[in-house]
Amino acid sequence: MPKEIIFTIIEKLRWRSAKMRKYALLLAIIILFFSNEMSAQTNRAGLGIILVEPTGLSWKYWWGKKEAVHLALGWSSQKDNNLVVHADYLFSQINLFKEEMSTILLSFGSGGRLKFNRDMHFGIRFPLALDFISKKVPLNIFFEIVPIVNLTPDTSIDLKGAIGFRYLYK
Repeated sequence: MPKEIIFTIIEKLRWRSAKMRKYALLLAIIILFFSNEMSAQTNRAGLGIILVEPTGLSWKYWWGKKEAVHLALGWSSQKDNNLVVHADYLFSQINLFKEEMSTILLSFGSGGRLKFNRDMHFGIRFPLALDFISKKVPLNIFFEIVPIVNLTPDTSIDLKGAIGFRYLYK
């Protein structure tokens, strides 16, 4: 199911340049690689929508009790509406609340962000996220706040946030 969704979205989006198409294809390949790897495992992943910064697709893959990878592809909510791609490695997940019906996880880690307009901008992300995971319905609702150290074209610090949801699958 996630493979078909990814291919449909890539086909329908109109990319402004060949460079953007290459980065979108690279992200799709990474997602497909992890999706195929997951079919033999019992760990969970989620594919869904991220809103605010960026607004687009969100994919998260959990392995073990303390680690996860989060990828997102979308458009910036700022004035230039740039394409944004980010990838985070969440190396610590703290179980804040665990009950028969749901779990709330606090996670933090680091990652990178690429932002495209006329040139490519690169920044290092330090996400802090809350994930509400329902055990009855395959749904993950999340909130994240992310300090970003922008390294190109100028060095600066941003603070971004996002909310969203993901459909969970094995």
